Amino acid sequence: MLALAFCILASTIISLIFKGFQQYGVRNLPAIVVNYFVCVICGSIFQGEFPLSTAIFSQDWIWLAFVLGFVFISGFNLNALSVQRAGISVTSVVQRISLLISVLFAVFYFKEPLGITKGVGIFLGIVAVFLTVKFESDGPQKKSNWILPLGVFLLAGLIEILLTVAERIFHAGSDVTFTVTLFLWAGTLGLLIRLFRPPADGSPRFILQDVIGGIILGIPNFFSIYLILVALGEGLEAATVFPVLNVTTIVLSAIAALVFFRERLSPKQWLGVGVATIAILLITGTFG
Repeated sequence: MLALAFCILASTIISLIFKGFQQYGVRNLPAIVVNYFVCVICGSIFQGEFPLSTAIFSQDWIWLAFVLGFVFISGFNLNALSVQRAGISVTSVVQRISLLISVLFAVFYFKEPLGITKGVGIFLGIVAVFLTVKFESDGPQKKSNWILPLGVFLLAGLIEILLTVAERIFHAGSDVTFTVTLFLWAGTLGLLIRLFRPPADGSPRFILQDVIGGIILGIPNFFSIYLILVALGEGLEAATVFPVLNVTTIVLSAIAALVFFRERLSPKQWLGVGVATIAILLITGTFG
């Protein structure tokens, strides 16, 4: 559970960093690209050496690392489009309730048990996500566009499925090389996108704020992914890891926004915090 706890902490920090991007003029795509290469550096420091060599191409997980890297950068671009056209609130909700996909996959493919108590906890967790997310007025045209949010939902679920497969089948949690490889591939793809598709407004491809933002983001982002694999490798079920991760992160992010950005929580959001607490206790088997 310790790895999962630190993973939740890293994910919450990431949410706060993205919120800070808006205040300091950091552009998402270039900062994300820088972040991926910082993740590679973090993995190398953590490993004590640069873990990549031509030998990685003989690893049985190499195809999965490439697929995940592609899905990472694709998911980011789709998420950005969804925020612009469907609104940040709707996008946040569908991104978090993607846990439904990973839970169902774990139950039916890996035969993980799903009792009544955990099932109720997952349902309450989804309710808590809807209650906790702060819905803002995004305009009727934006709210009617569900194609992009649906894509975000599916890709977020796919990432969780692929991470589960990476650990359950290839035991990637014990191999930093896997994590570094997928980040390097995602960063390379993102860099190519940035080089061949410059900003429409004619601004530079990278500015100082983007680089600084990417460096700050990269450290917790590396551990957020690596620790998911470690948590799964410690024997925790995917049907526990992803619901607890998603629900706890969105609740802690709301509370952290209250503390650091003075964003007041509405009564509905406080209710969501309470429901989330009950959901987490049920999912983890603390009671029931």
